[in-house]
Amino acid sequence: MARKTAVDRLNAAMPAAAMTAESLAAERARIGTILDHAEDLRLPGQAMTDYVYLIERVRRWYTSAYLGGVVTPFLSPAFVSASFALDAAQKRRWALHHGLLDRFRPEWSGVPFVSGARTGRSTATAVWDGDGVQAVSDLLDTTGGPLTASVRPAAVRDALAECVAGAPPARRQAALLEQFAYLAVATHTLRPDAVRATPPATYTKLSTPPKPVPAAVRAAVRRLRSVRRSRPARRAWSAIRRRLR
Repeated sequence: MARKTAVDRLNAAMPAAAMTAESLAAERARIGTILDHAEDLRLPGQAMTDYVYLIERVRRWYTSAYLGGVVTPFLSPAFVSASFALDAAQKRRWALHHGLLDRFRPEWSGVPFVSGARTGRSTATAVWDGDGVQAVSDLLDTTGGPLTASVRPAAVRDALAECVAGAPPARRQAALLEQFAYLAVATHTLRPDAVRATPPATYTKLSTPPKPVPAAVRAAVRRLRSVRRSRPARRAWSAIRRRLR
């Protein structure tokens, strides 16, 4: 159960349908390697999930992973080792964190821990706001290489089509557009050899209204529908179904 929970939660940032089968399998295998190591350490149940969270937090979410010379006492080996000795109730009340602060920073002892998730909806500009849809569409056309190869272009195009239509993307599609934009910008910066010189065309296709159906075609469709609803047509379909059965 702990293994499935870890894999599902760590893959939740990107819709599984938007990832290529190869990249999804590679990510599951990578997380599986971490879980195998946790089992080798004989970490039981919830402790295994805590271990995976600890390993992945710095790489994925912790801002100190991108800075040099930053002291992170809560990530020191002694603190991490001690945290695995706590039970669930002690973890919920931040017993070790408060204990460390009470000892070394007593002036902070009354300051509560808060989560960024409780500060309300972000007011940061989304990648699809303003001319963002066109910018991401152009990235889709011009960006190649191994980074964006993990994302299915059709899924990005479908999310962009909804934005062009004026509908805000759903949470999973919003995450898809953000992740693709990060990977594409990184490719343009770090792998310029993977940038294609082809002129962008996706945004023009998405923003161009469809051509109206000619009146003659609409009339022909109406005639076909009337023929299908006629009594001889219904008898013919009934005969075909009986033969098939």
